[in-house]
Amino acid sequence: MHLENEQPRVGLASAGLPIALALLTLWALVTAWCDTAQFGDNVEQYIWSHSMEWGYHKHPPLPTWGLGSLVAVMGPSRWLPVVLAGLCVLATLCLTWDVTRRLANVTVANVAALCWTLLQYFSSGIQLYNHNTVMVLCIAAVVWLALKAQEHRGWWVLVGIIAGASLLAKYQSAVPLLGVVGALWATGRLRQRAQRDGLLVALALACGVFTPHLIWLVQHDFTTLRYVSQSVSSPGFVARLQSVLSFVANQVRVGFPLLMVLGLYGVWMRVSPPQAMPTTEQYGDAAAQRAWVVWVRALVWWPVCVVLLMALAGGVTLRNHWGVQVLQFACLPLAMWLCQRRKCQLVRFVTVVCVVHGVALGLYSHKQNDPQAMMSLHRRLDTLYPAKMMSQAALAQWVSVSRCDWRYVVGDYEAGLVGLYASAAPAVYVNPQATPWITAAQLKQHGAVYVVTSAADLPTDVVATRELFLTPDGHTQPGFSSIFLGVALPALACP
Repeated sequence: MHLENEQPRVGLASAGLPIALALLTLWALVTAWCDTAQFGDNVEQYIWSHSMEWGYHKHPPLPTWGLGSLVAVMGPSRWLPVVLAGLCVLATLCLTWDVTRRLANVTVANVAALCWTLLQYFSSGIQLYNHNTVMVLCIAAVVWLALKAQEHRGWWVLVGIIAGASLLAKYQSAVPLLGVVGALWATGRLRQRAQRDGLLVALALACGVFTPHLIWLVQHDFTTLRYVSQSVSSPGFVARLQSVLSFVANQVRVGFPLLMVLGLYGVWMRVSPPQAMPTTEQYGDAAAQRAWVVWVRALVWWPVCVVLLMALAGGVTLRNHWGVQVLQFACLPLAMWLCQRRKCQLVRFVTVVCVVHGVALGLYSHKQNDPQAMMSLHRRLDTLYPAKMMSQAALAQWVSVSRCDWRYVVGDYEAGLVGLYASAAPAVYVNPQATPWITAAQLKQHGAVYVVTSAADLPTDVVATRELFLTPDGHTQPGFSSIFLGVALPALACP
């Protein structure tokens, strides 16, 4: 589909993708500078990355493989999850841009890219590395490759491999993958024998990629599915409706910067109409228009319908982070609407986008540097933990009673944070289910530092116990929560 635009708009439209990339890169730098810790999912991936498995007790393995491979090559570093998350988001943006360009044109693609940066999943959440981060990258790649496969069937091989990889990132990938197959069918591409054969090859390869994890899943009593099943219940219709409304409200919150841009831009256009508006905006042939409609239905409305059906008919309690994939392509029809309705004056639109990003960055920096918001007793803000101070305190506890190398830290999120930020890079033990590659015998032989949120969780044989307050200096301060440190001495003599 091709959209004819007046010449003054084309120059700025060509800069839309670089501007979008620059804005997200700025978010990555600001969040890395302001945050004193990392999200729980980053820490969880670090904990699991100490052993490359075919699956983990909550999720399939692909995101952990990505981080674990970097750790194996570059050594452990607290920057690796953050950098990997940023690269995934930027790559997803580029793929989404080119998908839109192929389905529409460069102008629509650049407007969509600018709108995409305003979703908080990808702006203030650019440092978050988890299964959603990898999933949306894989899905964007599958859509891009599927469009390429319509030009040359050799691309179907990569479609299958990446589709299988998306399922190794998160099972939710099955929903948009079905949407892609439906779009190919509805646009008539699968009427061609070569395309049908290519799709069958892709399906075979996807199954081949996923099969080893499926075997692992059977061997481990379907542990990931049991984790997913925690969202399934049988509430009444009112409770189901409340779940949907809560989910929608959270997605509105995530998209609030985008809504602000649309509102401010609309006011600007109404108060001060431009002297010259584009005179013609014509679309391609009827087949191109139908293809656009089909793909928008498959990529945008199909995931929305599935989520609503799961909640209202299946009794599934919706998780807010499921909206990452649901909103992944939501900016495509919005961008087309802006261009089609002749409302997209790109100089003004880019100006408003940059202003809103600037205000959001300022608010984020202020919040992250507000000592009173750091760690209250009533809420946990992952990125505001004093991670460096915690890791230094844990190391001090260890060296105060042992001259052995510090190999293990025991606990949950707080322990993982200590392990991620500690210079000694100790492995983290959570429990036999979450970290089965570390045994009780190893902990007994080499000792460990326990990092827990309650003194009652410390074993009776620990020494050098300490309550550490989550303040910048670790000292007592009213209103701040605390953690408890304790050292289990190694049974083996040090070298």
